[in-house]
Amino acid sequence: MEETDTRNLTLNMTYGSLDIEEFINDTCSIISYKLIVFGGVCLGFSLCGLVGNGMVVWFLGFHMKQNPFTVYILNLAVADFSLILLYFLILLAFLTLKAFCTSLLHFAPLYADFVFVVGFLCHVFDLSSLGLLTALSVERCVSVLFPIWYRCRRPRHLSGIVSGTLWALAGVFVSLLYVTYTFSEHSREVLPGVVLAFSVILSLLMLVSNLFLITKLRCGSQ
Repeated sequence: MEETDTRNLTLNMTYGSLDIEEFINDTCSIISYKLIVFGGVCLGFSLCGLVGNGMVVWFLGFHMKQNPFTVYILNLAVADFSLILLYFLILLAFLTLKAFCTSLLHFAPLYADFVFVVGFLCHVFDLSSLGLLTALSVERCVSVLFPIWYRCRRPRHLSGIVSGTLWALAGVFVSLLYVTYTFSEHSREVLPGVVLAFSVILSLLMLVSNLFLITKLRCGSQ
């Protein structure tokens, strides 16, 4: 009983009132060859992204001395690689949906679990990537605005601590969103606004820090 309820809640979070069998049938009926070609092109771009981020992870992780900025870039590459890998799996599922529509109906519960897990991880990696970009921008700005403090007073392992904290906060935040969304009907109208506001705040921090950095550099060059 609990397993069935969980699957139904997952489907409601992802597709609204449609159950998984209706979703598969509806999706199979609207998939055209143009969409398949478009999905194949996106699959190629995903492969390029996986190779590029994989090379960054390999180079920064094993062949380069770590510094405060490379720690952020390494974590960012890991988050982006993981996110692109999940998109790659979603595209593969989409491309195989047309060919195996009838067979997928027998695996509808497993498909629901797959959608839930992939959706959760996508949100975690996406939020982690945005947080790491913000931390990288702020640290670059601080290193230019306060160079003496940055060289002499900055904690040695600050980048690693901040990166680990951002990963943990992203996991906790997304978990709370999923739990609250599942058990509270009122929160379903509020939570999209919370996610949007959180993303806007991080984006504004990046924008402000980069504006300060550009202004300082231009003034210094003059």
